[in-house]
Amino acid sequence: MPLPIDETIVIARPPSEVFAFVADFEHLPQFCATAAAVRKQSPGPIGRGTVFRQTFAMSGWRMEMPVELVAFEAGRSLTYQAHGGPHVEGVCQFQPDAGGTRLRYTLALRPRGIFRLLSPLLNVVLRQQTCNDLARLKTLLEAQPARATA
Repeated sequence: MPLPIDETIVIARPPSEVFAFVADFEHLPQFCATAAAVRKQSPGPIGRGTVFRQTFAMSGWRMEMPVELVAFEAGRSLTYQAHGGPHVEGVCQFQPDAGGTRLRYTLALRPRGIFRLLSPLLNVVLRQQTCNDLARLKTLLEAQPARATA
């Protein structure tokens, strides 16, 4: 059974800026506590079909897995899937909100093996981590100088 996580945060930056930063998964280690490293694997601009190689590290445990953007609507939404461990699907939606961006992040995790037994605990830990990661993203992006508009 997938573990659903659904969190929203408002970031005082335009949706285009927040989307561009989040869509480039190589930025993930800057705000995600478990992302040790991310490298883009596919050529060309970031969009549907782009594959990243992500290394997760948590409590002395490391796992490397491919992450693919399976849906991509520039400036509005993206969906990714990760395989190689538990099946993970994440959706990020970006909406204008009073001069900033309302970012809604939903995550479905389908744990396998021993992780299925730990599902209730895993859900609590991942929900808290997601909230903390989104707060770090907000702090990081809001600390950057505003881009000049033409």
